Amino acid sequence: EELLEEVRFNQTSMLKAYRNLSHEEEFKGAKFVSEDLASENTFIFALSVWARKIQDFAENIIKINRDAVEQRSCTGTLAAALYSGFFNTFAYPDLRKRDFAGRNFLVISTMFVLGYEFHCEQ
Repeated sequence: EELLEEVRFNQTSMLKAYRNLSHEEEFKGAKFVSEDLASENTFIFALSVWARKIQDFAENIIKINRDAVEQRSCTGTLAAALYSGFFNTFAYPDLRKRDFAGRNFLVISTMFVLGYEFHCEQ
C-alpha cells in the first residue's frame, strides 16, 4: 500500500511539473512542449498509462488480501482483469456513445465532401 501511495504521489508531481513547464511564458505554453519535447511527451504519457494500469492491478491485489471471502489468487485477479478489459473494449456501445459517434461522423463527412467538391478559385 505504501508503494501504491508513492506511485500516486509521483504521478501527481509529474503532472504538476508538466503543467508548470507547458504554461511558462518564456516557453510559449504547450506549443513549446509539443514541438521541442515530442519524444519526452510521448514517453511521459506512456509511463503514466503504465503506472495507472499497475496501480489498478495493485489495488485489486490489496482488495483480495482484505476480502478473504473471494479467495482468489493473483492469477485469478489477472484473468478477471483481462476478461473485463476485453469485454469493455469490445462491448456494444450504449445509445449515448452511438449518438455521439453518428453526429461526429455526419459533420466530419459533410465537411470533407464540401471541402473536396468546392474549390476556392483566386
